[in-house]
Amino acid sequence: MDTKYTNDGKKVIVVGKLNNQETIVQEVFVVNGNEIPSGENFVVKSLHDAPAVSWKEKEIERLEIAYVNAQKKTEQEISRMRDIQERAKQVYAGCAAIIKNTNPEMFESVRKMIGGDYKFVLICSKYSKVEILPIDNYLVTKDGYDFSLRLMSIYGKSDGDFSWNINSYRDGSGGRSSFIPCETKEEAIQKAFEFLETFEYTKHSLDFLRENNLLVDKEKLNTYINAQEKNINNSIDRSQKDIEKLNASLKELKAEWSKT
Repeated sequence: MDTKYTNDGKKVIVVGKLNNQETIVQEVFVVNGNEIPSGENFVVKSLHDAPAVSWKEKEIERLEIAYVNAQKKTEQEISRMRDIQERAKQVYAGCAAIIKNTNPEMFESVRKMIGGDYKFVLICSKYSKVEILPIDNYLVTKDGYDFSLRLMSIYGKSDGDFSWNINSYRDGSGGRSSFIPCETKEEAIQKAFEFLETFEYTKHSLDFLRENNLLVDKEKLNTYINAQEKNINNSIDRSQKDIEKLNASLKELKAEWSKT
């Protein structure tokens, strides 16, 4: 069965030639998923091996695809612009809050840093440890054979709070840590004391308090001593059990060799 397609897209079977220019065909229909020739025969002048699409239909299809793509691109651009607008609003709100809550102490701190008023730095770690260093040694690092000034930055918040940070090297590379600049060692000790008071005591913090003749909280000290006593007693118990095991092993060894 020879199947062809008409100019208007119909699938047909060739019944026979009417003449040199015209052909008798019968249209093919789909019934229950099966293609079945049906209906009256008719005559056509042109047949194609595949469904023919007119230039108009093809152009409409191209324009529809172009329209869909342009619509998607436009929607993406609108979404991007809305994101930019939202970020701009957030930045504006943040800047407005910073301006409104500007802390004069931040500018004074910058002035003191530039002017060399700060002589010490206080480093506070999350493990309730503190360290006080001369600022001249802290701000400088050895870069190869030369010494260079480490990169310092000041971080501000919209609520007016701010903090000093420093990188390992002058170009901002390496790790970054925070520090508190102080004009005197006494100021650094006082701020260290205030920091340590927010934690339970450790050996490090107690040593710092004793070395600097600072007030020790009796209740927190007792808590520390009780915890240490508990740990020591646990160690003693474990050691005692180990001693008992060793004595038992020694006794067995002597008993075994005493038979020979």
